[in-house]
Amino acid sequence: MNRRSVTLWMTMVVAAWTLMPLAGCRGGMTLFNADRSEIQSADPAIRIRAIIHAARAKDTGAIPLIVDRLEDEDQAVRLVAIESLKKFTENDFGYRPYDPPYVRSKAVERWRCWIKEQATH
Repeated sequence: MNRRSVTLWMTMVVAAWTLMPLAGCRGGMTLFNADRSEIQSADPAIRIRAIIHAARAKDTGAIPLIVDRLEDEDQAVRLVAIESLKKFTENDFGYRPYDPPYVRSKAVERWRCWIKEQATH
């Protein structure tokens, strides 16, 4: 395996391990009392935990912040963000965390339009 493959593999393993609590599995990270601002933390691990906490708490007010994380530089954060959003909405609007930024941005725009539509209902 080349370095990029190893990095991708490790990212996916960490992301899967992190998502275990969302799936109701034992193990994974211990959740903490996060506030929404931690979704925007400089530390990817804190962002991930805060997103998971928001999803488990069914904090729909955090959805716009989680949508912002779909553009995160960290692929694991993007993966956790989309999986959490799918838990909230049962939709992904064509978003794939591994797509190139120009492709992801189109799906993120669809998410932002959805948020605006929800605000008017």
